[in-house]
Amino acid sequence: MPRVADILAGKIGQVHTLSADHSVYDAVQRMVEHNIGSLVVLEDGLIAGIFTERDVLYKVAGTGLDPATRIETLMTPRPTTLKPGHRLADALNKMVADGCRHIPIVDEGGRPLGVVSVRRIVDGGAAANNLLMQFQAD
Repeated sequence: MPRVADILAGKIGQVHTLSADHSVYDAVQRMVEHNIGSLVVLEDGLIAGIFTERDVLYKVAGTGLDPATRIETLMTPRPTTLKPGHRLADALNKMVADGCRHIPIVDEGGRPLGVVSVRRIVDGGAAANNLLMQFQAD
């Protein structure tokens, strides 16, 4: 069964982060610059929250919100996290259960190693394709 580590192969440690005191403008700029759908929000090196494209869509766009607003007021605090040894099926199940599209992956100390997204799973190569085929067969 494919593991989260399979989808992150070669990308462990490549996680885009910001501190909670950054502005919405800073966060959106970074997401656009790196073509990513989420940023892990850190406090003292540990995950305090996650700020995603859905936060931008539902909490920012068209609301008249000041772009200088700090992301800590809009992020999802204490998001679900998984470890690299979890199965990809666990990640998909968590996404469905929690209504999210991004799950931070952490080491034993809770430090971020990467983010698994629906897009990364779909684009994830053989391991992800095998998992998706198993879901289709059920």
